Amino acid sequence: MKNILLIIFLFFSNFVFAQCKKGNCTDGIGTYDFSWCLYKGDFKNGKPEGTGTMKYDDYTYTGNFVNGLEDGEGEITNNNGSKELVQYSKGIKQVSHLEKIAAKDYKPLNPKDENCISGDCVNGFGTYQFKSNNKYVGNWVDYKMEGKGTFYFSNGERFEGTFSKNEKNEGTYFY
Repeated sequence: MKNILLIIFLFFSNFVFAQCKKGNCTDGIGTYDFSWCLYKGDFKNGKPEGTGTMKYDDYTYTGNFVNGLEDGEGEITNNNGSKELVQYSKGIKQVSHLEKIAAKDYKPLNPKDENCISGDCVNGFGTYQFKSNNKYVGNWVDYKMEGKGTFYFSNGERFEGTFSKNEKNEGTYFY
């Protein structure tokens, strides 16, 4: 019985502690504290709708909202200051353009590979030209992109930032 009462209390406490802090949180512009995040922006029918900013514990999303959910283009700012352009659909973050294009390039590299066009692509600083015509210029550790670097896409876009074990860690994507 105690567990049931606790579950009911926790469920309803979200509604009790959540509140409009400023403005019109029904149909207008306002600030709403959901107790687990803080939203500032446009509202329609009591839900985030239009442009706004949702601040979570470890990051902040600024962008478009539809029916209370992130939807469309936006930007995530992590607590460490790094930024990422993102795309949401009905509250679900879509795979970023970087992840879609670069995934086929992230594979173990052969130290004798002729695609290392300059420098040291094993343990040092080097330039590696992928078969897809994407290119990475930056630091390498054990044949992996590690530390500061720039990933150039064949379409002219690029990602500048830090990498860890062949994956982007933090940085900025340029369209």
